[in-house]
Amino acid sequence: MYKDRGTIKWTAMMLPEHVQKLRQWRNELDEKQPNALESWQLEELNAKIQLAFEQQKMISIYSYDEQWHEEKGRIERLDFQKKLVFLDDGLIMQKLPIHLIYRVIFHD
Repeated sequence: MYKDRGTIKWTAMMLPEHVQKLRQWRNELDEKQPNALESWQLEELNAKIQLAFEQQKMISIYSYDEQWHEEKGRIERLDFQKKLVFLDDGLIMQKLPIHLIYRVIFHD
């Protein structure tokens, strides 16, 4: 069976301005505001944050505040009253509001 490459095969026949506009359009779609997390997703996210704090693992935290941000480091402190995560990347300490966090990835 022939595997279709999607729009890649058509870019050779397009003007550079069209290709640029299509890439810009695709990036704008990727930048849209994410949906609110389900309750099970919130529980999983909280469990990952707690585990990363207890084991002092290196993590990447993806948050959304008008645009996507990626922060890497170790969780130094959790403030449940103010709902903040304090992330230390070795140079600076950052405060991240928990409600803006959408994804946590562990680094081995």
